[in-house]
Amino acid sequence: MVELDGHDAFKALARLLECADDGTAWRAKSPSVERLRIALTELPQHASALDLAVLLRQAINHERTRRGTAVPVIPVSHARFSDFRHWNKVGLRMTIAGDARLVSIEPWHPEWLSVEGNEVDAFAASETIRREFNAAGCEGDPFLASVRRTSYRSRGQRAAVRAALSTPAGGSLVVALPTGEGKSMIFQLIQTVGFVGADQQENQGTTLVIVPTVALGVNHEQEAVEVCGLAKPLAFQGGNDAQNAIIAERIAAGTQGLCFASPEAACGRLRDPLRRAAEAGLLRALVIDEAHLVDQWGTGFRTEFQELSGLRRELLGAAPSGQAMRTIMLSATLTDSSLETLRALFGAESDFESLAAVQLRPEPDYWIAPVASEAARIDQVMEALHHAPRPAVLYVTEVAAANAWHARLAAAGFRRISKLHGKTARAEREEIVGEWRAGAIDIVVGTSAFGLGIDYAYARSIIHACIPETLDRFYQEVGRGGRDGRAALSLIVPTAKDFTIAKKINAQQVISIDRGFERWSTLFARKIRFGEGRFAVRIDGRPGAGERDIDMFGETNTDWNLRTVALMARAGLVRLLGSPYPRIAEEGD
Repeated sequence: MVELDGHDAFKALARLLECADDGTAWRAKSPSVERLRIALTELPQHASALDLAVLLRQAINHERTRRGTAVPVIPVSHARFSDFRHWNKVGLRMTIAGDARLVSIEPWHPEWLSVEGNEVDAFAASETIRREFNAAGCEGDPFLASVRRTSYRSRGQRAAVRAALSTPAGGSLVVALPTGEGKSMIFQLIQTVGFVGADQQENQGTTLVIVPTVALGVNHEQEAVEVCGLAKPLAFQGGNDAQNAIIAERIAAGTQGLCFASPEAACGRLRDPLRRAAEAGLLRALVIDEAHLVDQWGTGFRTEFQELSGLRRELLGAAPSGQAMRTIMLSATLTDSSLETLRALFGAESDFESLAAVQLRPEPDYWIAPVASEAARIDQVMEALHHAPRPAVLYVTEVAAANAWHARLAAAGFRRISKLHGKTARAEREEIVGEWRAGAIDIVVGTSAFGLGIDYAYARSIIHACIPETLDRFYQEVGRGGRDGRAALSLIVPTAKDFTIAKKINAQQVISIDRGFERWSTLFARKIRFGEGRFAVRIDGRPGAGERDIDMFGETNTDWNLRTVALMARAGLVRLLGSPYPRIAEEGD
């Protein structure tokens, strides 16, 4: 298949639109031209005429920027457009001249945005290069061949990789890199190359990668299969007992290689297999992806993010001399608070270093609409999605909103769409992530569950029909766009209600000193002594001896007990050592 660029690619596309070419003997370097070519030629056909018209607008917009002059009208006689009547809704003008249908582009200047003469979608559609990858000064090390690379994406990635692979046994390293600069290469190289100075025994066994979402685990699994040559299963996922049993057995035997799991799985079902691997010197590294969540999520909910510090110490204590695992923490949004939390939980009694190569992302072109009513917001977002370059992500905060927007887009005639949120089933998540990576979806409606680490280079538009509750969430989600270093669009369309929702989510519920002391006193009163300042406490016990606490049992109560202990560990009052081993025989946690 011939690869075409610039004028040659657009000329070939014009021939395809005139039915003078079937589009199967060439492909375009431009992502927008290539996306339209694929949508027109794919079998079976998934794209609607509306999907195709938006892609046509994007391709013409790109060509107009490339030429630097007005693009002439384009004859369109392809059968896929024969019944389309809504050209003006997607910013295209169609006229009939004899038997020919002539299409040209109209600038998009929405009245509800202060555009000041600028076209909202033009910069993103232009595919202007905003960040150079693999540039001078990023020459690769020989070992990059093991992950099919010859150079680094940036100098920051090079420094991060070299620092990570030089981490001493038992040491901890925090790495902060901008989104899109390839943090995943670090754990891929730990798997394929190993650590500097480690003997062959140390560079065997499992590297456990903690991920916050199933979608991210699936994404990492697929990439590791392609890049590292590993065989599935690599992602530990709730509800897949057969696959999970295979992973647990491989970890215990030291044959798993990479494993992607949630903190809940690591502290629960995988704890004993990890312990056996550590005892045999077959646990290479604990990698925490999106490590800022240890501070952000581990304090308010999903306390297991902070319980990982106890699991880590348990596994370090079980390892043979000189074969302790390394701990690598990766993030793109590491605040001072997050770094201090990681230092408090993962830095005591070990080498603890941090490396930051962060920078502002140059790709997004930011637009914020004035606060509007919900009805006005719906109209504005629908207008935006009839013009915005593809692929696009529409972010919302609540599951119900994701479902409503997906139904709304389907009713409007969009077909290459999907939705992903916290209640999306595992198999469906895998399918959506796979289709997104393959470029088969033009719009994903997602909550924050579709975000962390979802790596697809060519996303052009990120639209928020909500207000993200933290700047970190916004940065992560905007970071889905322009990961190829080319221009992207960021558009926020808010309502007054969004502020209330964001503030409510962002309000951390921290236990009071009196209540925390009461919970700790009750836990510690029932302790088991192991000597040398070591104690075991049951975290599923009632929080106090009073009448209101006597019947307080269950997951919520246990989580508050664990949160209390984790907060004490962050304050340096106690040190989490994991679970006693051999395991205590009595029931309880």
